[in-house]
Amino acid sequence: MPPPIPRLMIPGPTELAPEVLAALAQPAVAHYGEEWLAEHDETIRLLAQVFETET
Repeated sequence: MPPPIPRLMIPGPTELAPEVLAALAQPAVAHYGEEWLAEHDETIRLLAQVFETET
C-alpha cells in the first residue's frame, strides 16, 4: 500500500503536488538579505502597477 499523499491542513485539507512539496522543503529566504530585498522591491513595483499608483 503506497504512503498517503501529504495534506496541507489550511484551509484544507488540500493535497499537495510534488512540486509544491519540493518548494516548501527549500530553506527560507532571510528577510534581511539582498535576495529578499530584490524580491520585495519587485513586488512593490508590480503592486503599484496593479493598483495604478506611483508609490
